Amino acid sequence: MTQSEKDTLTALLTSKWDMQKNLQTFLETVKVTEEVKKPPTRTITQNSALHLWYTQKATQCKDAGVTFQMAVSKTIDLDMTPFAMKTIWKYLQKIALGKESTTELSKIEDIEYMVNHLNLYFAEKCNLPDIPFPSDEERQKEMLYGYKTKAGEMENYPEYTGAPTF
Repeated sequence: MTQSEKDTLTALLTSKWDMQKNLQTFLETVKVTEEVKKPPTRTITQNSALHLWYTQKATQCKDAGVTFQMAVSKTIDLDMTPFAMKTIWKYLQKIALGKESTTELSKIEDIEYMVNHLNLYFAEKCNLPDIPFPSDEERQKEMLYGYKTKAGEMENYPEYTGAPTF
């Protein structure tokens, strides 16, 4: 709403005569605009999958001898870690998408864009195969760590009976 429209509406509300007619005339001048819809942002599950992907990619880099500096062309060699992979991701995310935090990423387009570009970079510069973005976090953990999980189940774990009392 412009200042002029606000002033007109204020004048209409304070007018004692012909309010309905004045209001109708005003409404004819108002332009209805559509609300800008933001794409849905990533989910908590996708956030977990992001961190799993950082870990998988960092492990792959470390196993292949790819250091953080090799990836970003620095001079001090450090091992590739999930935190280093996230740092690379966020640096490129800010440049490519203009978004500071992963909480701002759209559920599909932004995450897919980043994964594809980082996989392509590591394929071209470090000769590493793609790691697809995890779509089933538990299955990816099984593949990564070599054990079977029972999502939502924990054997030999005491049942929660409420907060302890003292």
